[in-house]
Amino acid sequence: MIDKILQFNCPSCGKIRNYINEISFLKSVRKKLKCNVCCQLGKKYPNRKSPTLTDEQRKKMIKNLNTGIPWNKGKVGIYSKETIEKIRQKSIGRKHKEETKKCISEKLKNRIISNETRLKMSKNSRIYQLKRLTELQIPPHEDRGSREYFQSLNEKGFNFKSKTFFELGYVADGYDENNHIWVEFDTPYHRFPTQKEKDIIRQQNIIEHFEQIKHPLKQFIRVSANKTGCVLNEECVYKGDI
Repeated sequence: MIDKILQFNCPSCGKIRNYINEISFLKSVRKKLKCNVCCQLGKKYPNRKSPTLTDEQRKKMIKNLNTGIPWNKGKVGIYSKETIEKIRQKSIGRKHKEETKKCISEKLKNRIISNETRLKMSKNSRIYQLKRLTELQIPPHEDRGSREYFQSLNEKGFNFKSKTFFELGYVADGYDENNHIWVEFDTPYHRFPTQKEKDIIRQQNIIEHFEQIKHPLKQFIRVSANKTGCVLNEECVYKGDI
């Protein structure tokens, strides 16, 4: 908490201005800066009057500054629908100047994104896409031969189904909730080098997620199939605590 509050009268209207930062206070005294209201008088709002704050309002403002709570925290619908529509209409067709475009381009070129931020951005993008597909009622992609393969496993006592994990941003080709087993059905497309790298990252993310929530998978199985959907190979790439 800040005990000392510095005060300086506006040279134009005489309004008392409270300062918590000593540097800002000294700058205002040295340059004889006017308050925000006096700066706007005669420019945008010629008929605007200087508002007066009560002691209770000042104490409340100082208390909020000390706690560090944002002024708009917990507030919903700050702008009305009419205001939002006006802002939207004004932004339509708006174009940046060439100088502004160059400045934005230079800032983006020099921007360094950490690996953690990249992972978060990728995860949020996957989650958004899954939610969007769910809202549009678009079913997940089904590989050729996967339905027959999982049906054959279910006849042996398993219960494999395609399941969407929104917290991960992934869709399981086959997931047995009772036995806690995840199966990936890979067609020839997954044998390309670039896709193999993506599949390994996906596999690691899935395994690490269940380990972090202290509910590791019992098995993570990869199934390789040909173009017609016939199974070529089954490999258990991970085994948890059974």
